[in-house]
Amino acid sequence: MRSLLIIALFLFSISFYLPAQAQPPLWSNDLGPALEMVSNCDDCEETINFPFPVPFNGSSFTMAAVGSNGCIQLGGLGTTGYIDYEYWEYMEEFLADSNPDNPIICPFESDLDTEGDDDGCGSIHYNNSGNPLIITWNNVCAHNDDFIEISSQILLYQDGRIVINLNGIGVGQDLVNLDEGIIVGVTPSNLEWDGEPFVPGDPGPVNLNQGVFDFGPTAYERWCDNIANSCGTNGSDTGLPGPVNNAFDLDFWSICYSPTVEGFSISSGFEGESFNCGEAFLANVPTLSEWGLIAMAAILGVVGFIVVRRRKATA
Repeated sequence: MRSLLIIALFLFSISFYLPAQAQPPLWSNDLGPALEMVSNCDDCEETINFPFPVPFNGSSFTMAAVGSNGCIQLGGLGTTGYIDYEYWEYMEEFLADSNPDNPIICPFESDLDTEGDDDGCGSIHYNNSGNPLIITWNNVCAHNDDFIEISSQILLYQDGRIVINLNGIGVGQDLVNLDEGIIVGVTPSNLEWDGEPFVPGDPGPVNLNQGVFDFGPTAYERWCDNIANSCGTNGSDTGLPGPVNNAFDLDFWSICYSPTVEGFSISSGFEGESFNCGEAFLANVPTLSEWGLIAMAAILGVVGFIVVRRRKATA
């Protein structure tokens, strides 16, 4: 009987140990309310206001446009008038879209769709109750494949720090089925474009989870759908570098951009790690999974103590 009790307690602890394994270290579960318009549409934007100015590359912003395709644009929409889902192919719309000053921040940009074929295509949330401001794409579907769900997040700090969180990017699915490439990163989007490919003037891409490094104000990573090194400009394959989508390697990472004179100091942390992004430090507090192990050890300890006491009493 005692053995069965111990086994049952062990299985109970494992049952809530397993689900909580994967989460980037700076992910916030305090998503805030859903943005109604952008949470039920395809290729649309919704304006949000900030309770405090958010600095970026020497400017300050009090509002942004949030796009259903996985990016925000500070200060409103730029010269194109929309947030595209093809930045990997139309790089000029990512790198040169300021009118006159409209930086772009993309935790995961591709062809996404909160409308989808049913009501289960996720939602986009905005929490402006504190510092940081939190913008979350929560289980948003890919336009081309509703089985691909994307959870990504931006944290905007009053001192200019930016955190990008990736918390489940098409887990178990083929990301080539996005049928579009991927962009993750930030840019002031103020480069001059003369209609020619951004080669060699293209300032990226860069490996965002390589460790701590300094970079300019444009720092992003990109993936070129299903053909390596086929990212382009103006809708043409101009051979800009980038692996295929299935090489996406940022899931369950937090990417921190800390402002410097020249751009950003970039650091990163993976799920389960203690990660210091300036003051955005999450100590190694036990997660739900770790609490499961602690509870299991405590319960087994108590049961063992009772068994020993009873044996001594009957001896």
